[in-house]
Amino acid sequence: MSTGRPACGPGEEMRAMQAGPTVVRMLLGGRLRRLREANGITPADAGWAIRGSHSKINRMKMGRSGFKRRDVADLLTLYGVHDETERDGLLMLVCAGRNPAACGRSSTRPRCDAGQEPRRPCAVSSGS
Repeated sequence: MSTGRPACGPGEEMRAMQAGPTVVRMLLGGRLRRLREANGITPADAGWAIRGSHSKINRMKMGRSGFKRRDVADLLTLYGVHDETERDGLLMLVCAGRNPAACGRSSTRPRCDAGQEPRRPCAVSSGS
């Protein structure tokens, strides 16, 4: 199920990112809660779907804990959000909730995965 609106309203994503990661997590948590409730899914069922508990879902909903990209992607699938633009916007908030400076805001696809260290260039060996 799609919400029928973009993941963020005009300027809303940028304002949230400028306000800091806690605000971003609260914004994303609220969106996920509304999607869950619109689909009649309990916090316990949502927790089970992401290998967690209803308590984890409640912490996510309040912005009290960080989000893992995999968890949010699984929840979006459970909630019936298949529109790529909407999914990408919400997944961008996962990244921004962890480290706003590491997120590529000019791209429509998230460039970092929350829960992982930013990728560093690999040292290239000249052979043996």
